[in-house]
Amino acid sequence: MNAVKNIRESLGINQEDLAVYVNISRSLIAAAETNRKELPTPALLKLTALYQSLPTNIAAENLPLLAAELETEKNKLNAFIQQLATKNLQQAKQLQKQLTAMQGNYATALKLLQAIRTLQKNLTNKKENKKDLLWLATMEATALEKINDNGLV
Repeated sequence: MNAVKNIRESLGINQEDLAVYVNISRSLIAAAETNRKELPTPALLKLTALYQSLPTNIAAENLPLLAAELETEKNKLNAFIQQLATKNLQQAKQLQKQLTAMQGNYATALKLLQAIRTLQKNLTNKKENKKDLLWLATMEATALEKINDNGLV
């Protein structure tokens, strides 16, 4: 017999009542009782707390079965948590790479902007400088765009 069903039946409640308590659908309780689906982690935690609150006068012949099933569920939960931790670590590494790239792009664009602003100050609005000023204005827009794309905004 399934641990979920054992706990539910030892309390004398139906699947609907248990589903309401652990905040899932009755059909998911039914599927878990027939080993077709696993309960989500929050539901398992609530079910574990419920199990731990049961009086100890459960029939002795059911205890080894319950303990074995709960141990299996605990192992599944631990494996699931480990998978999540590994996935989160991989995501954190990817995000760190992206952040490092953004910081580099931001610093490069900031240097370009500073150089452009220095050059703009040194150039006058004379006819011979119009082409350079136009190029600097274009590069300034490019630098500001890169700063905006890679900055804290």
